[in-house]
Parts: sequence; C-alpha cells; structure tokens
Amino acid sequence: MRNQYFIMTGLLGGFLLLGHVTEGAAQAQTQTTAPTANQRFVWEPVARIENPRFPVQISLLNQTGIDLDYGFTDTSNASPNTLAPNARATLTLTNPSVLLSINPIQTSTDSNIPLLLFDVRVQSNNAIEVILKPGSGNDLTGDAIGQVLDVQESGGIFVY
Repeated sequence: MRNQYFIMTGLLGGFLLLGHVTEGAAQAQTQTTAPTANQRFVWEPVARIENPRFPVQISLLNQTGIDLDYGFTDTSNASPNTLAPNARATLTLTNPSVLLSINPIQTSTDSNIPLLLFDVRVQSNNAIEVILKPGSGNDLTGDAIGQVLDVQESGGIFVY
C-alpha cells in the first residue's frame, strides 16, 4: 500500500508538471508566433482566416469521384444541392453560426460510406477553397476527415 501511494504521488506530480510546462509553452507560442492551422487536436483549426470578413465565399471542388450532397445547416434551403465529380460550386456564408454539411450520396445498399478529406485553402480574408478528396482509414479526432465545415467568426476553420 505504501508503494502505491508513492507511485500515485509520482504520477500526480508528473501530470501537474506536464500541465505546467504545456501551459507555459502555449503562452510563449502565443506571444511570439501567429496562430497555426495544423490541426492535431479537435479544438485546433485545419485552417485560419486572418481578420475574417463576413460574408465568406466558399468554393467547393469535388475530387472524390462520387456525387456529393451539400448545404448549409440552417433552414433557409431545406433540400441539399448535388456536386458531381470534378465539379465546382461557390456558396456564400453570411452567418458564422451556420455550418456547411457535405455528404456522399449513397446510391446502393452498400453500407460502406466513403470518408471525405477536406483540403481547406484560405484565399483571402473572406474567401476559402475546399477541395474534397477521398479519405482513407478511420475518422480520427482532430484530422481533416469529416462531413461538416465550420467557419467561425474568429477565423478558425474546423472539420467535424
């Protein structure tokens, strides 16, 4: 029992030290560097618009080889639009609280719905391009694979 106490104390101390070092490193980074768009965790954006101006133009390019449905999550347009393979579409996002949903159109009874990889490229402070590609592997937390694009008022662009 005494050994377990020391092990737990050591682990707890390690966690506290790790948390303290990580916090200090994050503070140093925000003071010396601009925010990055390398999404390693779900709370980090896949891209960032510096000084965003709404409305934001979103250009979609479908490189998946399959038809996709897309549309905003508000109720302004109840039916989704279709984006054919190698086709482009341009949308205008006026409200940063609205998300853009993009899904493969399932044309058979096959339950293997392909994953989508969002390659997000910032063009200006009010325009982005999203190249949709076939995803591979599992949908992991913090990657650019998903079905929803979230352009936030702060400029952070997330994929869920």
